[in-house]
Amino acid sequence: MNDSETIQPERVWFDIESLPSWLVSLITHMGVVLLLGLLIQSVPKEKGVELTLNYEADPGLTSFDAGGGGNGGDGLGQPLDESIESELDMAEEAIGAAEVPIEGELLSENADTNLGDFAAESTGEALGMDASSLLAASGGTIAGSGTGDGGSGDGTGGGHGDGEGTGTGNGKGPGHAYTSMFGLAGEGGNFVYAFDRSQSMNSVFTYGIDGSRSLTVTPLEAAKNELIRSIGDLNDGCRFQIVFYNDIAVMFGGSPTMYTASYSNKELAKTFVENMKAEANTNHVIALENALQCNPDMIFLMTDGEAKDDLSPSDVRRFIRHCKKEKIKINVVHFCFEIRETCSLIQLAEGTGGQHRFITLRELAHEKEQKSRGTPTLRPVEALPSLN
Repeated sequence: MNDSETIQPERVWFDIESLPSWLVSLITHMGVVLLLGLLIQSVPKEKGVELTLNYEADPGLTSFDAGGGGNGGDGLGQPLDESIESELDMAEEAIGAAEVPIEGELLSENADTNLGDFAAESTGEALGMDASSLLAASGGTIAGSGTGDGGSGDGTGGGHGDGEGTGTGNGKGPGHAYTSMFGLAGEGGNFVYAFDRSQSMNSVFTYGIDGSRSLTVTPLEAAKNELIRSIGDLNDGCRFQIVFYNDIAVMFGGSPTMYTASYSNKELAKTFVENMKAEANTNHVIALENALQCNPDMIFLMTDGEAKDDLSPSDVRRFIRHCKKEKIKINVVHFCFEIRETCSLIQLAEGTGGQHRFITLRELAHEKEQKSRGTPTLRPVEALPSLN
């Protein structure tokens, strides 16, 4: 190189190091944005999905084909993929059968209309997004037109309650006793004695003793004595009622009330029984209806009724049904001259779990004669076992 040659400095058109840092950052970010834009434009486009929810009408929860509650099936641009249709059907059934709790109630019936307002307010957008995702996966579109009237409803409801209660109680239940009438035993705490006082109860039977002496007996007399004795078996905790009947019924105290077997009440009952007279005819129905009003555990029915006085089959069935329901037993003591083979009162007693016994007037006279001699009368109630 000659000394005469001059070295020329190299020209630099763009020196990045001489630029400010902010300008370098701006240029870099702009380049990145342009590159991303070019990449996005190069991606092939897919067909989109349009799904409209009418919030003021039926949101189409029951059918994704519906437009505003109507039928838009004719406007489908392309058929959906079968797998997607199957999924939509399953979603439709799940929504239709859903039970949505709102203020403590389950709306499981009429879900199409009941869910309309609730879906519009709380789940409308979420349903749109889920359906869009399903349909986009199949490449299908819903571009059809459909018209229909949707349903809407407004409702309010509420309730409130406030209450309190207190209670106290102090009482004593009925007592328990065993008693009998002419050998027929009864057990319980409440007893009703229904006694026939028709004219035939005054029938007199004369009983000869040793050919030189005789005595007389009437069913009414024997019944009164046995009644007073039976009431005496009851303890203070038991209750009782007495019904004397012929064509009508007369009750101790004048009403179907059960009275405690206190000493004073027993004395009043004794006077009531001793003053009762026999007259007129026999009506078993009115006696039993009055006795059952007292709802006792046991009824003792004493009568000398003849076949013409028997209960009808329908009355027997009616009384048996009532007694079985209320767990009432009926014992029947039946005075007679001759024992009968058939009698509706036998069916009544056995149907209620009780007993029936015919007693002839000769037997009554014989028992009275034994008492007059001082012969003790055995009372089965004293050794009576517990009844089931």
